[in-house]
Amino acid sequence: MTSVDADLTREVEKSRELELERARLLEAEHEAAARAAAAHEHLGRLQRVTSALSEAVAVFDVCGVLHADIADAVGARRTCLALAREEGRPLSLIGDGVQAIGTESSDRADERTDPTLLLEAAYAGGTALWPRPPSLLVALPLALGSRRIGAVLFELHQPRELTPADRALFEDVTRQLALALDRARMYELANQERARAEEANQAKDEFLAMLGHELRNPLAPMLTAITLMRSRLGEVALKERSIIERQLNHMVRLVDDLLDISRITRGSLKLSRKPVELYEVVRRAVEMASPMLDERGHQLTVSVPRAGVRVEVDTYRIAQAVAHLLMNAAKYTPNGGCVEVSAALRGSEVVLSVLDDGIGLDSTLLGRVFEPFVQRQQALDRSKGGLGLGLTIARRLVELHGGQVTASSPGVGGGSTFNIELSLAGPPSERSALPGPRDCTPISWSCPASEARSTVSQAQAESAAHASSLTRGVRVLVVDDNVDAAEMLGEALRISGHVVCIAHDGPTALSLVDDFRPELALLDIGLPVMDGFDLAKRLRARLNGDAPMFVAVTGYGQPADRARTKQVGFDEHLVKPVDLARLNAIVRRAARRSAPS
Repeated sequence: MTSVDADLTREVEKSRELELERARLLEAEHEAAARAAAAHEHLGRLQRVTSALSEAVAVFDVCGVLHADIADAVGARRTCLALAREEGRPLSLIGDGVQAIGTESSDRADERTDPTLLLEAAYAGGTALWPRPPSLLVALPLALGSRRIGAVLFELHQPRELTPADRALFEDVTRQLALALDRARMYELANQERARAEEANQAKDEFLAMLGHELRNPLAPMLTAITLMRSRLGEVALKERSIIERQLNHMVRLVDDLLDISRITRGSLKLSRKPVELYEVVRRAVEMASPMLDERGHQLTVSVPRAGVRVEVDTYRIAQAVAHLLMNAAKYTPNGGCVEVSAALRGSEVVLSVLDDGIGLDSTLLGRVFEPFVQRQQALDRSKGGLGLGLTIARRLVELHGGQVTASSPGVGGGSTFNIELSLAGPPSERSALPGPRDCTPISWSCPASEARSTVSQAQAESAAHASSLTRGVRVLVVDDNVDAAEMLGEALRISGHVVCIAHDGPTALSLVDDFRPELALLDIGLPVMDGFDLAKRLRARLNGDAPMFVAVTGYGQPADRARTKQVGFDEHLVKPVDLARLNAIVRRAARRSAPS
């Protein structure tokens, strides 16, 4: 072979090698493109599944995604899901899909074709069970790390060998399914806990309302009895009767605190706001708190302008908030201590401060003092009493008015200061014309609380005596199934010169009215046989045009209760224990109403 032939042969061989290399490169490129396309398709299917699962909130929603989107992504015609309530416990099938799967199999007892056996095997073993033709079933465990929560079963459209890419897709979507199911179960568990908490909260509110009613029933005759003893016994056992009266009033405050915090928490507390002088609010608060200030012999100093500082508030509720601050100061100030109330203007707001020289607050308690049931440490005898709700109620009442309450103290033994901040009433032009605190003429006094209270009590007694002398005897029907409450209320009315007829149920009351012809009917609402609403309706029909003035006397005093009695036709709503001063005012109205023109 010549050198030319040899060169030609080498060129041909080289050309052949290059052609083969190009063919290999082209094949590798096609394979890479196919793998890229498969990976892209894998990623696209996984993204669609993930997107659908992200919108599934409950387990039912996740099952819907499994039967539709996931089945379509992996090429399955049917699916089945089984979950374990707790790891290691038997599976519970979700839905009835297992009944349709594998019906074309000739041997349902085979562990490779029986859907239930496959699910249990995949869950117990923690590994995927891939199909061997002619089986159509694929079973995979649902796991979160090492924790298994169930298993999922897929039925393919036709028998086929699953490639590694196919298996990877099954495993990826199953992991996403497990995450979504765990999230959905946590969501449903949270909803169940929330529902249970709401039910428990509602039960608590209903219990507190019932408790308030049941506690007020025995308190009412006791307080009325103390009032009667005061008028009959004079100075006899005065000290003992004073102690009983203080403790009964303390119990009434505890009941009211429980009911108020329940109403505020439920958002059922209604406010009646109107412009009022801040002085009037403070005056009412001092009247409310004076028994406790008096009991501990505190020196009370009040410095608030009589006029010029107006706030738009529910007078009773803000006075109640201030009273709680005063009672807190009285409770934690040693006997004979000093309590001061002052007001100062700050821009468009007024700051009302309650200061005391009591035991003060340490830094750990200062940030929690307004939380429910939080109290400063007390002795084992709990002589200072209370439920730890007063400051919580004060804060929430002020916040309902758009204001805020803050507390400060230099530390233990340094006393405390509580500030209420409220917006001033009126447009900005009027606010700018208000006098500053130094320009106002304040009402200021420094005296034991007992003097302030005795002055108020004396004025009230003189007013009541004067009113009694002007009121003729009124025929009053008292209906209450609490015998003691009815008898004490009736006796209090008889002492004032009124004629009283008592009944303890509706039928008895109806049998008496034809002869008695009452001018005023005091009806308990929670009566046996027929309630107070039904009794009022029947009395009105029986007496026709000569119906009396109707007053509901009940332990329920929430706005909804008052609205109902008004809707039924009651003229007044009294909450037990009955305020005798208010009752006397109602009796005077009844006398004027039935008097000849």
